[in-house]
Amino acid sequence: MKDCCVCGIDCECHGKDIVPLSELVEGDIGVIVDYPKGRILSQRVVEMGLHRGEKVQVLKSLGGPILVKVHASKVALGTGVAMKILVRKCNV
Repeated sequence: MKDCCVCGIDCECHGKDIVPLSELVEGDIGVIVDYPKGRILSQRVVEMGLHRGEKVQVLKSLGGPILVKVHASKVALGTGVAMKILVRKCNV
């Protein structure tokens, strides 16, 4: 297996579909490929550290806000926002 062109680590995410962040389950890792186009919402997402190409890990996803880890920070996202952030799921 070779390093991934998306996340730069040894994974099997090649050929996987891009899905909303809200579809990942606890423990899943994804790489952000796109986020909302609206000026205010996209600015909020970027201010939280959720940039294109960033790796995120889902810490909590059942009921209520989705808790993700990005770098050393934890970020809580409402389900509606998480549905608008597109990621490529990585299977590490």
